[in-house]
Amino acid sequence: MGFATLAGIGVLLAVWASYGPYLFETCCHPLVTPYSQAWRLVGNLLWVAVMLVAYRRSPAGPMWKI
Repeated sequence: MGFATLAGIGVLLAVWASYGPYLFETCCHPLVTPYSQAWRLVGNLLWVAVMLVAYRRSPAGPMWKI
């Protein structure tokens, strides 16, 4: 799996985790606001960035074995 593919999947999953619940009628708890989800998205994207740095440093490392 290439770096660009891994980055794309990571960003898509981060966006889905943050804004996916808004696609369903039963959403959402009153404390879940678009503003709070924007901060959650920032946190998720930071995790994706860390994952990409780890991949760039050692693409054949044990973390990436399936």
